[in-house]
Amino acid sequence: MQVADVVADYPPGQQGIDGGGFAVKGQGEEYLYIQYESLKRGHRDDVEFAVTPGTPKDAKEGGLLVRSSSRQGGFDYGVNAIRLNRLAQDLMKKGGWQIELIDAKNHERYWSKNCQAGDRRKAPFIVRKKFPEMCKGIPEDA
Repeated sequence: MQVADVVADYPPGQQGIDGGGFAVKGQGEEYLYIQYESLKRGHRDDVEFAVTPGTPKDAKEGGLLVRSSSRQGGFDYGVNAIRLNRLAQDLMKKGGWQIELIDAKNHERYWSKNCQAGDRRKAPFIVRKKFPEMCKGIPEDA
């Protein structure tokens, strides 16, 4: 699975996230489960990849299902999207992958909630300062 190769090369600490590293917790021919950890607070996030059911093993195209989730809190301050975007960009560099990135245009509700979550709350960082390109045009939390 090409995704496993990209995950193995993932640089913990990129853009200040996942500084605690990651561990592959489950892997098969069509499935991959990883836990990522923040550096200072030890928060863990789960990410799973699964080839779309019914896709032949020798297929040259198909779908990949992705689930990414924080274990704690109502917000993830954008780190799940930044992580997935990095993995997506690395897969696209390998060639043959077409992936829509998780940005404010395509996922406005996600970024709106997370950009505003860093406004005047006890947050690990100010999302607008850390990921300004994702929060551009999103009004501050009232």
